[in-house]
Amino acid sequence: GLTPDEILARAIALPDGQDKLDLFLLIHKDFPQSERADDALFLAAQVSLDKWSDRAQASRYLHTLLTEYPESELAGDARYMMDNLENPNFVAPKSIEDLRR
Repeated sequence: GLTPDEILARAIALPDGQDKLDLFLLIHKDFPQSERADDALFLAAQVSLDKWSDRAQASRYLHTLLTEYPESELAGDARYMMDNLENPNFVAPKSIEDLRR
């Protein structure tokens, strides 16, 4: 009986990437109309990149966010991430200078 906000908070606090991902996807699946569903997809993409450098999986989550929630406040950030997924400095920057390029 947890709310999407409570599930999101728990997911963020978890140390294990797969556990985080599972809870983010649970929010999207079980609460697609909640204000947290787009957040959960965005965070799922970030976990996919941060934990496994899985660009394909991150791209799927970002595409879903943009398709299902085109008016999301995260849409611009999601488009930016998708546009830069093939840039190795974006996924695994060595320095802040790499990110600025």
